[in-house]
Amino acid sequence: MKRVSSWLALSLALALPSALAGSLTVTQSYALNDAAAQDAAWFRDGRRVAIAVENTVIIADPAGKALMTLRGPTEPVRRLSVSPDGTLVAGRSDGVLYVWRVAGGTLVRRWPPAAETQALPVVRGAFRADNSLLVLQNEQDAPLLALNATTGVTTSLADVGPEDLITSADGKTALIVDYGKAFLVDTATLSRKGPAATYTKISNAALSPDGSLGAIAGDSGKVQVLSAAAPARTLATSLKDPGIAFLNNATLLLMEGGSLEQLAVSTGQKIGGLLKSPLGEDAVNVSANGAVIGLSDDYPPSLFAVTRPAGSTFLRFPASKAQGVGLAGAQAAAVQFDEGFLLGNPNRPLDSGDASVPVLASAAGVTVALLKGDGGYQVEVVQAGKLVPGPQLSDFAENLQLFQLSSDGRFLLTHDGFTLALTDLARQTTVTHSADDLDLGDALLDLAAVSGNGTQIALVTSDGSALRVNGQTGQITSSTQLPEGTEAELLDIAPDGTIALGVRRDDQAEVWLFKKDAQTPFKQLEFSGWVDDLRFSPNGQALALNVSGSYSGVIVLDTSSGAELARSAALSMYDGGLTWNAGGTQLLVGRGVNGRPGSVTLLNFKR
Repeated sequence: MKRVSSWLALSLALALPSALAGSLTVTQSYALNDAAAQDAAWFRDGRRVAIAVENTVIIADPAGKALMTLRGPTEPVRRLSVSPDGTLVAGRSDGVLYVWRVAGGTLVRRWPPAAETQALPVVRGAFRADNSLLVLQNEQDAPLLALNATTGVTTSLADVGPEDLITSADGKTALIVDYGKAFLVDTATLSRKGPAATYTKISNAALSPDGSLGAIAGDSGKVQVLSAAAPARTLATSLKDPGIAFLNNATLLLMEGGSLEQLAVSTGQKIGGLLKSPLGEDAVNVSANGAVIGLSDDYPPSLFAVTRPAGSTFLRFPASKAQGVGLAGAQAAAVQFDEGFLLGNPNRPLDSGDASVPVLASAAGVTVALLKGDGGYQVEVVQAGKLVPGPQLSDFAENLQLFQLSSDGRFLLTHDGFTLALTDLARQTTVTHSADDLDLGDALLDLAAVSGNGTQIALVTSDGSALRVNGQTGQITSSTQLPEGTEAELLDIAPDGTIALGVRRDDQAEVWLFKKDAQTPFKQLEFSGWVDDLRFSPNGQALALNVSGSYSGVIVLDTSSGAELARSAALSMYDGGLTWNAGGTQLLVGRGVNGRPGSVTLLNFKR
């Protein structure tokens, strides 16, 4: 009970902060394109398409031109549904159902309301013919609800809802997926329409434009077609686990890894040969006119004609976050899709040759890039708007698992699970310590951080051991075991030896603060959502947290007390990277300000 009450108290504090000692204000926003997409749904007339792009919904025309942007959520939007009359769009984000009116782009409903803190998370909302929504919640015994989007009133339609469902473009038919069975129902009466299909595994489902046919995929190499008039039929496919969509009642489209297959619904025969897109899509959403929106995890949406997937092109919509960020002096930099950019108006690419840039490490106005090419990894430093050669990396046996700077930007720490390398950037000298040297037994290196002067390394191993290590000699100076059920996720160490450890326990985020040489935390802070990053300021007197959940943004704490000093405006998405400037007066975060275009935000910090 004590833990619940403290969680509620902190949640309220995060939602409604009192006057804080400091401030954290937006001073600059930077934009990146090529945002990733999670879902798409065509309007019934085929003249517009709704695309879930990160934490927004883009309404676009059939050529992919953005007409408007629907905003509100801070987390990614998924499972879109368009009302039959085209006036409303619904999508789920972080367990909440959002409903927008297309005319004007206004958010007309958030369900459950923010005040209902004990409500079950929403799995999906799907429109019926009368513009009400069938609502599923994330609980096996939760009822199936009908939501009036205008009034917010809900009605229970069934004591227990199915596992999942989708509705047809006209809203009159639903395809129900219910723990091993799939079948069609009338959305008004919930009466079954035709025989059920059984399955072992299901990953994708589709309905024909008029709702008379349904299809499910998931069992390797098989697709089942359902109808109200006949038993389910199994069609063979050369694809293992494809995304599926009906072009019309006669043709079913299947796509996986950029390979597009067309099957005749009546016979199961392939129509033509296997067509190929260069962009590797795994899901398709097709209009009545044969325009296809393709989707692939963590990539932008694509557009192509069903007859010519080889002409597939990415749709370049504004992003709400970056892959990583850095400050090189006052110059902001970011990584997106393993490509580095210097941010400005316009953005300029960082020339990395043929190598990709998967990671930026940044602290105190110093930014180093990890480049990955055919010859392996190399380190380069961002200086005067260019990448210049940095120190040589150790010969790691495995892929790198850590690439992080000390809070003052002087030392680079890297490891591959077996070997830990500490590099002085100015002297370009490296000291290595292996798991065997540290006598870790069968445990591997997991989290690691180095203090500003390079004398102390904080480590957490794969078996939950928390260690302090002398950075030069490799001698373990203290050791303790994390409590059972605690998953360590983030780690940093200040110049004075104060340690910040981000953990997840009882499905809740916590940040623990340890004084120098202490084995128990002097402060344990709890958060209702997630802590995505934490970084000490160069002098170690402040700790910045990049959080998402009931409040999404950046929080700055006083290191000595753990008290909150300042917080930013609400930010979009999550993670994206976090770094301080050299003076500890600015923070760069790889997230936009929520409700506005932007991918990276520069914040001014005042104590």
